[in-house]
Amino acid sequence: MAKGFGQLIFIIIAIIFELSVLSLLYPLNQIRLVLVIALIIALSDYKKALFWVFLGGLILDTCSVLPFSSITLSLFVAVTIIFILARNTFTSGSLYAVIALGIIGIVIYNLSLILLVHIFYLLKITDFQIQFHTLYSQDMFWQILLNTTLMVGIFWLRKRIKKRPEGAVLK
Repeated sequence: MAKGFGQLIFIIIAIIFELSVLSLLYPLNQIRLVLVIALIIALSDYKKALFWVFLGGLILDTCSVLPFSSITLSLFVAVTIIFILARNTFTSGSLYAVIALGIIGIVIYNLSLILLVHIFYLLKITDFQIQFHTLYSQDMFWQILLNTTLMVGIFWLRKRIKKRPEGAVLK
């Protein structure tokens, strides 16, 4: 119970940081913390990653102008595909595998988000439609670069913490 509550607080803090601090700073506004953390967690624990996807996605959906559930469904698609790829194709767990999975996950997230918003628009569920502007490719470049770099940093830190000596204080 306490572990789940701690994760809930961490998700809320990550979302508040993403929406209030990172959203003001270009190009750092392209960082998707919930996506990055869920993708990293999906490499080892799919159920915990789904917890992040649904809780973080629902909170992000309530703060978004996009149709409700589009962020949650896009996160779910990206995390599920990354989990399948990590288990079947990229099984080494190396840094290169994390980079490849990070790029694939971010591209899948964006494509599924665009597809879902267009489906909602075509079904007349919403009148919101994503407009592609000239800076879209630049934003996508920054999103791939920053989110993959953050994934690599978290992956490296996680590996480093797991390899601590026996006498380490943290357990």
